[in-house]
Amino acid sequence: MNFFAQLVLVVSLAANAIGLVSANPASGPIDAPVHSMEPQKTVANGADIAPSNTALLVQGEARRCKGCPRSKFFEVSTSLDADLSVRYYSKVLTNEGVLRESRYEENMLRRAAHVWVERVLPKEVITVEHTHSGHSHKNMNYALMSRHVMLEDGKVRLAYVDHAHRQVIAISPVEYDDVNFDGSWTNAFFLLDPKQVANLPLSPRRSAVPGARWHEQERKEVFQRVLWDQRRQIPLIIENGDKAGRFFNRIEVVIEKPRSSALPWANLQGYAQREYADFLD
Repeated sequence: MNFFAQLVLVVSLAANAIGLVSANPASGPIDAPVHSMEPQKTVANGADIAPSNTALLVQGEARRCKGCPRSKFFEVSTSLDADLSVRYYSKVLTNEGVLRESRYEENMLRRAAHVWVERVLPKEVITVEHTHSGHSHKNMNYALMSRHVMLEDGKVRLAYVDHAHRQVIAISPVEYDDVNFDGSWTNAFFLLDPKQVANLPLSPRRSAVPGARWHEQERKEVFQRVLWDQRRQIPLIIENGDKAGRFFNRIEVVIEKPRSSALPWANLQGYAQREYADFLD
């Protein structure tokens, strides 16, 4: 998959997260409710990258992605641990003249061989969730669960953690599509493939962040912009939209101070081990 296609997928995350079918108004009307709590599509297709504690010696391996780059090694950085706030915004003007906007936020913890993501919920939603959390049910709303992506012996593992019911739900590779995960470690860890960002033309636009550079391109009236932090190997801003103003998507990444020295995946003793199939009818 080329960079243009990957970036279009990534910046459509906010729309997918709340049920907006498409960020392109030319695709037709969008009937999904604006405030739907449908789970988000968190990553786009790309090559897998395996981190170590000291440096990233990268082997690109295409998984579930035709045309992805294969088996190239390179060292990209040394200390990539990060606590991040990732904020999603999406705006689309439909053919019916309806302007729809959506936004949400996630906290992301990035460590060697681990990515932990949690949705930031407004207090009103938290109150509703607490009210219903004690009910016995088989529903699995994974958008509201902690998402744990792991790299073990070069293989990606995915699990969701339901703290309300104290259970860890393992997702097998054949079930990734059901939870809108593409199986790519690269995209889970970096949000965008660093190799493909490097191939995006540099922009003359200045950055106020030391060590970060703007990359951008325009194709068929659609623009793509990425502010890439080379030292931390993370996009600080991802934007795309059309020049006519029919749609616009933005992802903003804020690097936070470490929230805690404790690792959330090391504090799951006593949690029941479940499988995704347990929640299917």
